[in-house]
Amino acid sequence: MYFLKFLEKNLDIKNKIVADLGCGDAGLVTLLNKLYNPKEIYAFEASNKIFSQNKKKIKNKKIEFVNCDIESIDENKFF
Repeated sequence: MYFLKFLEKNLDIKNKIVADLGCGDAGLVTLLNKLYNPKEIYAFEASNKIFSQNKKKIKNKKIEFVNCDIESIDENKFF
């Protein structure tokens, strides 16, 4: 919760593109989407199992799950 307060106070992510590197169970991206309404969220996750669970569990056009580790992110494609 401290992180969300920090974001609210210091960063304006409304209508911006956000990336979560190592999104885990997608708790943060879900909250960010609900509370701050970013334009788009890329949620990167290296674990095939967790990636698949997230894709099945969360159906939102603004959240794109990407199955890769952070060293393999194609910067030209996402940033």
